[in-house]
Amino acid sequence: MKTTNEIEKQLELKANKYLEEKAKEMFEIHREIARFLGGSLPNHMNYVTDFSKYNSEIQADRHNHFKSISPSALERKYEIELHKTYKERIVRKYTKELLEKVAIF
Repeated sequence: MKTTNEIEKQLELKANKYLEEKAKEMFEIHREIARFLGGSLPNHMNYVTDFSKYNSEIQADRHNHFKSISPSALERKYEIELHKTYKERIVRKYTKELLEKVAIF
């Protein structure tokens, strides 16, 4: 029988896998657009560093809030952001689903 720590680790691994898949799906949009344009991914991709500052700037100064990143680093960035935003909530959801399945009542 598995301990609660082992079960929790398994649920976290399941959440990690789910978020990794979603990050890959997000990144694949870049690849799809590049193919649509008849080429491959650019060497560097741009992203907004601070959206609130970008959004509040006048149009002419918005370029100051972009950074450049390699495609592989951008895919990892997506994964990190998804983990930071959703991992805890996904593990809670998986835990709740598991408890509902094993309910004896």
